[in-house]
Amino acid sequence: MLREQERAYASLSPFEIKNKLIELATQRLSAGYETRSAHMMLNAGRGNPNWIATTPREAFFTLGRFVIAESKRVFEAPDLGGMPEKAGIAERFEIWTAANSNEAGLDFLKSAIDYGVNSLGLDREGFIHELVDGIIGDHYPEPDRMLRNAEKVVHAYVVQEMCGKQPPAGKYDIFAVEGGTAAM
Repeated sequence: MLREQERAYASLSPFEIKNKLIELATQRLSAGYETRSAHMMLNAGRGNPNWIATTPREAFFTLGRFVIAESKRVFEAPDLGGMPEKAGIAERFEIWTAANSNEAGLDFLKSAIDYGVNSLGLDREGFIHELVDGIIGDHYPEPDRMLRNAEKVVHAYVVQEMCGKQPPAGKYDIFAVEGGTAAM
């Protein structure tokens, strides 16, 4: 890349840089450098990517299957279930995961829970119940801010990514919003 091109790119916004990179990649493809199938470009664009992170989604759907089992354990009628109970949910989760050890995303799910418990000091029972209750999504629009344990996980992530694990004094007040544009 020439120095003048480098200087020109320095003044571009992230979206303009993304567009320029797409343009350059398209020019290379049309010139026969690579084939689209050999080097598919991953593009997050303005928040609508052309890809998905499969492992977290597998973990999410696996957690959903546990939630349905828990719901039916509490109450079952045709097409209906009850609200999962907090008491004993960590033990029931362990039993369910042992019986369903081949579920896609289960290792990721278990490691995420272990991270919350072992690294952040979250209560296993409370954390698992919050995840279970959150996946049901029946409290919307409450709570009006993040779930208690989820906020601690996000706080740890923000400190890791923004502060090099050296947070300033105090605590970030995390307030989640819907959509990336609202967050900006």
